[in-house]
Amino acid sequence: MLRHLLHILWNERKNNLLIWVEMLVITFCSLYLIDYLVTGLRLINIPMGCDIHNVYRLYLAEVPPESADYSPADSVSGNEDIKTLLQRIEAHPAVEALSLSYNSLPHQGSNSSVTVSFDTLQESQTLVRSVTPSFLQVLRVNGLNGSREEMMEALKQGEIIPSEGLIKSFRRPIDSVIGKPFLLSDSDSTSLTAHYVAQTMRVDNFWLWNTSLFIYQPKEFNEELAKYALYIEFAFRLKDDATITQDELFAELQDQLHVGNVYVSRFESLEEAKKMFQNEDYNKLKMRILYSVFLGVCIFLGVVGTFWYRSQQRRSQIGLRLAMGETPRHLLGFYLSEGLLLLLLTLPFTLAGFSALKHFNLLSRYWIVFWYRMPVDFLLTYGLLTLLIVIAIWLPTRAAVHTAPSIAMRDE
Repeated sequence: MLRHLLHILWNERKNNLLIWVEMLVITFCSLYLIDYLVTGLRLINIPMGCDIHNVYRLYLAEVPPESADYSPADSVSGNEDIKTLLQRIEAHPAVEALSLSYNSLPHQGSNSSVTVSFDTLQESQTLVRSVTPSFLQVLRVNGLNGSREEMMEALKQGEIIPSEGLIKSFRRPIDSVIGKPFLLSDSDSTSLTAHYVAQTMRVDNFWLWNTSLFIYQPKEFNEELAKYALYIEFAFRLKDDATITQDELFAELQDQLHVGNVYVSRFESLEEAKKMFQNEDYNKLKMRILYSVFLGVCIFLGVVGTFWYRSQQRRSQIGLRLAMGETPRHLLGFYLSEGLLLLLLTLPFTLAGFSALKHFNLLSRYWIVFWYRMPVDFLLTYGLLTLLIVIAIWLPTRAAVHTAPSIAMRDE
């Protein structure tokens, strides 16, 4: 049967070549679109590695010199004033924990990176989160080989907490890195050890940055508070059973949120920050989905139209085959097999093209590694096109095979 089909396709190669080229272009375009949707949905749904519900960022501001409330004797860089503000917020019964961090909160767009060396291996562009230990409690970051409390204590002892993604980048099991020295490119050649590994905490839903680590450096935090206090990230978490809202908390603490020339200007929910920060990315995704749907409709009309016209042109041939004793069922299966074989012959070329796009990093979000990406892309693409071809061939051919041979061959 297969040999017979290939023989027929070869005999009609002039007509079949154009159809095959059309199928190749359509298949490749469909494959690219489906890959974009598959990777986009996969990227959005990868766990964030943290919990931002009930987490709020507080912003500090400085009283301007021209204000009547300005005190020349105080300075915005006064650590004690800022610490007093933070202690007042943290002491509220509804607040579970408060943390300080630098370029570390998710959905903010501010990040810092270093090169991390382990043994003879290096990982560049590793996200470094400079945080106080309570950051892990505020964001509820979990560990792979230890509790959150143990990781917080390790940070206090001067250890680093690498992410699962960073350890995987070194292609080493977790047990092999425990207690071993890590070298950071900006740590003045000082080796840092790690006894605990945290789950990978992402930057946002549209950015896959797996290699990261947590580090606590009290001296640097004090320097930052003294020089750039307004740029440090202050965040706190409300208790799960808290009945107070962020606005009610701000109003309740209003009289306590001003010390010297420093005051708290507002509380901002990280969930609201996430919506604002990712709004443009979601709009782009929606537009590309709209483009994909439009192109999908065009592909549908092109495939159906091509094979429908091809089947209509063969009505006289169908009548002749029926007159020679072919059964309608066998004839219908023959033409369906012929169309599907044309689609199948595009597979080696789409595989080569897909591999080339992967090699040159032209696929959606480059090459996000998950084992079922390529199988799902090809199954969805060829499954959809198979359905379209079956519909396009089955409907007109079914009508033709149930037509009297004399009518079908009337033009002949």
